[in-house]
Amino acid sequence: MLQRGNAVRYALRPAPLGFVEKKELNLINALARTVIKIDANIAKRANEFEQQGLQAFDALHLACAEGNADIFLTVDDKFLNKARTFQDINVKVSNPLLWLNEVLL
Repeated sequence: MLQRGNAVRYALRPAPLGFVEKKELNLINALARTVIKIDANIAKRANEFEQQGLQAFDALHLACAEGNADIFLTVDDKFLNKARTFQDINVKVSNPLLWLNEVLL
């Protein structure tokens, strides 16, 4: 099941996103079956991830995934490499193609 945090809704606000980026975010928004509400615990966890070197939105997305998803998929190699260094992360983080290979093989 595809989930999204409220950070996606914030990213969809009028902003200087390119047409393709906005179209992709709208598609993700439409496919999501569950919306993860940002509460004080998620905000605190996002702050911890940000202090460990993630960008604010990346930290928020990862904090939303913890406890709400089995896996967090990203094609952002910089994000992926940084998240893999975290010792106390409570969600698996992977590249979608690598994850698909694991699942299918």
